[in-house]
Amino acid sequence: MNLPCLRNLKQGVSLIGLVVLVGPTAFGGSHVITKVAVMNAEHKTIKNIVAGEELDAFNKHWQGKKQLKDTPLFSLSPRHLTLNLVVDGKISLWLYEPEGKVRVLTKGPTSDFVISDPKGFNDLLGVSKP
Repeated sequence: MNLPCLRNLKQGVSLIGLVVLVGPTAFGGSHVITKVAVMNAEHKTIKNIVAGEELDAFNKHWQGKKQLKDTPLFSLSPRHLTLNLVVDGKISLWLYEPEGKVRVLTKGPTSDFVISDPKGFNDLLGVSKP
């Protein structure tokens, strides 16, 4: 499995052993995200969301994302983020572009999604759109 963003992960090799890569529908429905770590393109954590209004807001944005159909997968820019999500004790990695596009990191086929309110989501994550 060739995952360049994991190969250069500077948060520690032990994280790679804990990562459970899942499909994009695994965190739909009634599953609630209980922790979010936001990492920049250099794999430095820029924000942790673990409780309260911020976590509630994140879940609201996340549940409102829409699947993009019949579009090519987006390319990652130098401004992309990695979102480490914890749901039901499992970690899932997602790639996020500040214009609102998001994709699960998996070795299998996947789809892109778009966040309904990218500005609000970016504000929550502590990033700005160029």
